[in-house]
Amino acid sequence: MINVTKAFLPPLDDYVQYLEGLWASGWITNNGVLVQELESKLREYLDVPHIQYMSNGTVALQVALKALDITGEVITTPFSYVATTTSILWEKCKPVFVDIEDKTFCIDADKIEAAITKKTTAILATHVYGNPCDVEFIEKIAKKYNLKVIYDAAHAFASNLDGQSVLQQGDAATLSLHATKLFHSVEGGAVIFKHKADYLKAKQLINFGFNAQQFPEFVGINAKMSEMHAAMGLCVLEHIEHITSWRRKLAKRYTELLEPVK
Repeated sequence: MINVTKAFLPPLDDYVQYLEGLWASGWITNNGVLVQELESKLREYLDVPHIQYMSNGTVALQVALKALDITGEVITTPFSYVATTTSILWEKCKPVFVDIEDKTFCIDADKIEAAITKKTTAILATHVYGNPCDVEFIEKIAKKYNLKVIYDAAHAFASNLDGQSVLQQGDAATLSLHATKLFHSVEGGAVIFKHKADYLKAKQLINFGFNAQQFPEFVGINAKMSEMHAAMGLCVLEHIEHITSWRRKLAKRYTELLEPVK
């Protein structure tokens, strides 16, 4: 069997070392030390201001929509994994599809403005295969019509644009940390926010809505991550440069081999 995607697994001894620490401490969930460490290292590696680690990339999209108080219509792309659209529907919003570019497969920013109505409150675009959307044009449209912008960056973990992390674009960007992704923690997701207030709200949303005093301020969900998942994330992160380099070599090889059939 030839795997289309195969999860990278770090040396087992490295993972076991983390597990031994968990067995000794007994702290295996509820914002443990490894979750906190992983968030800190991801914040530094990705060069982003505020990142919240959570159970998966689909929930990350839902939390982003909820934290930004998105209602009504959301302009989005038809070329993405089903979770991009279902997260909009789950939050009782209406997806409005705009066609994609023929080279990047990202949403065609030139066609967004024509789809805006009085009910439009946000744009949810996907960076496809690591190709960034036309973030500058989308930002201009968003400012003109007072819209929020969320990027599904499941394909763009380490993508840069003009020397800056593409994850810094928009009001929020979400990641999938599923086992098949460039960087993973077996299961997992994350959301990056531009503004600290949105990040703090998301932090409560994934923990039943509890605030620092452990009183629920609003209806939340349970999207916390375990220390076991964070341990895997920390192990994989140690090898991220090798993983990225290897995937680039494979992509180059595919490009060379497929060149004659264009």
